[in-house]
Amino acid sequence: MIRPQAVVIGGERAVMWTDADGTVRAARDLCPHRRAPLSAGTVVDGDLRCPYHGWTYDGSGRCTLVPALGGDGRVPGRAQLEMLPVPPPDRLTVARPVDGGDDRRRALPTLGFIDGDTPGLAGFWHPVARLGELPPTDEDRLDVELLGETWRVEQDTDGWSATSPFGMPAWGVVPHLDHLWLAPCRPVAPLPEVAEWGRACWHHRRLPRVEGRYGVGLLLDNQLDAGHLPFVHTETFASPAGESVDPPEMTRAGTTVRASTRVPIAARNDPRATAGEHALVRYEFHAPLWLRLQLDDEDAGDSTVILFSLTPLAAGRARMDVDLLLRHPDGFTDAQLDDRVAFEERVIGEDLRLQRCFEDLRLPLDPAAEVHTQADRLSLQVRQLLRELLSTGDPGTLA
Repeated sequence: MIRPQAVVIGGERAVMWTDADGTVRAARDLCPHRRAPLSAGTVVDGDLRCPYHGWTYDGSGRCTLVPALGGDGRVPGRAQLEMLPVPPPDRLTVARPVDGGDDRRRALPTLGFIDGDTPGLAGFWHPVARLGELPPTDEDRLDVELLGETWRVEQDTDGWSATSPFGMPAWGVVPHLDHLWLAPCRPVAPLPEVAEWGRACWHHRRLPRVEGRYGVGLLLDNQLDAGHLPFVHTETFASPAGESVDPPEMTRAGTTVRASTRVPIAARNDPRATAGEHALVRYEFHAPLWLRLQLDDEDAGDSTVILFSLTPLAAGRARMDVDLLLRHPDGFTDAQLDDRVAFEERVIGEDLRLQRCFEDLRLPLDPAAEVHTQADRLSLQVRQLLRELLSTGDPGTLA
């Protein structure tokens, strides 16, 4: 496997590779599709392949392949790399790994973006702590980070309350779905509901918490997207037959977007799985940053519900709690449940490996900021809803 090189050209992070003619090429280290770092990708027959969705670029920077579109798909004309001059070897600086900060952010289009200090997010419920995380003291209080501030959360005989560093009370704090949820201002979207929660036939397990230098919107967008599965999840369930993505069927009601599609998988933890087997995947997004993902094995009667609770801590910092709800007609042994949890941990680990390579951690909401295809319909619908909510506080109506 040939890897491109991450370098610095003119003070900007760039990617450098040798094309099919043996010519050294350089481009801005950013895929125009989802702004992933191309230096984390590979070089295939002299073409540069993005690690996120497999978009492939020739020596001129022109995109020649979008796997999610299939063999007959038309590559968008805007799918072109920003090429850079290759400096002499004695003036070439190897780029350091991304280690924090977004020093060289470029301006994003005016319709905004999602980050951990986006002011408009104050008008929503956010999961700020797991129930049971309160310290064992008589005061029953906890400091939580949210939207660049530290909130003091307390419990007394009247229930829960929270206060900002400036002494301002939060609109509300409630326990729900194993979390404490905090709304700094009057929320414009209700709390999500999960019908399976607490039912005896469903087994609940938690995954280890993810917290640190992550983009909260990028973490969400990653889970909304089926096009990355063959390229990111190569060690767990990727199927070569899964590169072509069928656009999902979608509905939108208020602040919720639902979608369903079939995705070819070959789960390494399932001895029955074969390459190309299609699993039904259902998405249920609740604004602003909560996602339910359900995978159904209709032959075995097996269902997995994955709940992603995302919290915007501060600019360039996010938390993600993941809950699993598992059901099988024959039930599970403890060993089987442990195996399922360990497998999902590996899946999440593959996602995070790439997410840690991003330099700019913001999720742009303006469709002009990136290049899209029909495989991105769910992501675009979610972004449209977020644009409406953050700009007007009104989810509008389904077009």
